[in-house]
Amino acid sequence: MTGNNCDTKMRPINEDYEEYHGEECKSINTFIVSNDEEVGALCNNVRGERKITSGRVFTVVICRFVYIDIGCHYRGKTINNYAITIICKNGKPVHYRIFKDDDI
Repeated sequence: MTGNNCDTKMRPINEDYEEYHGEECKSINTFIVSNDEEVGALCNNVRGERKITSGRVFTVVICRFVYIDIGCHYRGKTINNYAITIICKNGKPVHYRIFKDDDI
């Protein structure tokens, strides 16, 4: 995943977005460039729900909505060496977003 293919990666996310949120295009979405095992390992041994910051860094891609034409169009930004923060619930990652107020 790179910042250049946000339109393609956001298409399946937007398929049901309007039904649940009343807007056709999600305004922002962040992708962790990794595999499920690496991200899931951050939540090992977490009971209940807890916010976890990774001890290692990842590459993330932030897709921001730009305009709608035939479909939703996004501008992507790739950030390398970023310590991610995720919400873990009962040993599984359930939510990820940029938690600090970065201008990214």
